[in-house]
Amino acid sequence: MNELIHLYDSPMKFWAMPTDLFNKWRIKNDLPILFNYFQSKLPLFDEWLKDCKFSIDEIIEYPKTGELFEKGNTKYLMKYTELSNDKIHLDIIDLEEKNRICKNDDERIKINSMIEFIPYFKWIEKQKNVENLIETFSYLSHDNIDNIILSRALLFKDFPVLKLGGVTLNKHIFIGNRNLDFIDLDYLQIKEDWHGSMATNIAYSSLRYVNISNAILHYWTLNECDIEELKIEKSEIQNFNFIESEIFRISLKDSKILNLKFDSNDIRGLEFSNCDINNISYIAKKDNLFERDFYNLRQIRIAFQKQGKRHESQEFYFKERKYETKSQKNLFKKYLYKFEELICGYFIRPERVIFSSLILIIIFAILHFILGKPPLYRSYIDSIYFSVTTFTTLGYGDIAPQSIVMKIICSMEAMLGAIFIGLFLFCLGNKQMIS
Repeated sequence: MNELIHLYDSPMKFWAMPTDLFNKWRIKNDLPILFNYFQSKLPLFDEWLKDCKFSIDEIIEYPKTGELFEKGNTKYLMKYTELSNDKIHLDIIDLEEKNRICKNDDERIKINSMIEFIPYFKWIEKQKNVENLIETFSYLSHDNIDNIILSRALLFKDFPVLKLGGVTLNKHIFIGNRNLDFIDLDYLQIKEDWHGSMATNIAYSSLRYVNISNAILHYWTLNECDIEELKIEKSEIQNFNFIESEIFRISLKDSKILNLKFDSNDIRGLEFSNCDINNISYIAKKDNLFERDFYNLRQIRIAFQKQGKRHESQEFYFKERKYETKSQKNLFKKYLYKFEELICGYFIRPERVIFSSLILIIIFAILHFILGKPPLYRSYIDSIYFSVTTFTTLGYGDIAPQSIVMKIICSMEAMLGAIFIGLFLFCLGNKQMIS
């Protein structure tokens, strides 16, 4: 039987369990099988356990199984007692959280143990001459069109992880605080109203053809998941984070969205339709295909434009152009775009034109003071005054250039002033058009 022990168990059996009971079931029945598989599949896995000074029996007791593997920095296995009820809790925290706890000296808890460790993928990067190095987890899906319950997500193409997909979750099924790392959530349907207020953290799981409709979901984090198609319709989602995941397409329609974050994902398609969007953060994945991130930034910008949110649409237009500049391989165009960004913020930042104009006025004022002949330039104030009137093409005539060199310099300043005044007006108009 080995890994097939829960292959044909009904997913609803597990969703019907209270959260604590489900997590305890995984610790006893599922995670030992999963970690035995890791011992046979992951290079130097036993050496990592030995180096971190803990055993499989110890670490499977902790929630957030995925945090044992992610590529972050040093973490801590913390075991503490809640003094109000003597209940023992287990958690995985980072250095910042550890320092906060130690600094505040929380009298409500008693820390029993704190084990420092380096997550597996960060640890394996530092090892030399590793054969068959694995950088992250990957899935291969085996579909059964006639019966999606029999469809499987196979870790590394050969290990069927626990299946919780292929069913519909209606209201009153709480999702938060469950250990949903390394889970097959393919074909999961989440519907009808509220599904709990506790945070939902999912890492290294498969989410293919997941549909969220008429639901209220808050505080979700999907970390390094395999997401083929995620549809969100007529729902309210808040504080959704997608981190370093492989995403084929995300479609959001007729939904209210607050605080949506995309961080270093490979997203091939991002679509918005008639959504009320507030606050989206998008950080492009390093070395990702330019066309994908450029398209996604444009889709976000268009979504804000349709809502009439000027500031947000302008910000994403700026990010869109900035990313285009960063990804430009033609050096001439690259430096031309950088010049546009510096002088006028891609023609939507008129304040940059004003700042650039002030710098030019000061530079020309210095030239007037150094090269001009007295008594026409009696002080710094006179030089700045003459530079301003020349740059703005006012030309009162009370001060005039005398030498040929000064006439050439003044002509150049007047032409630049006319150009920058026109550029400023163009930026004002273009900024409104982008909005």
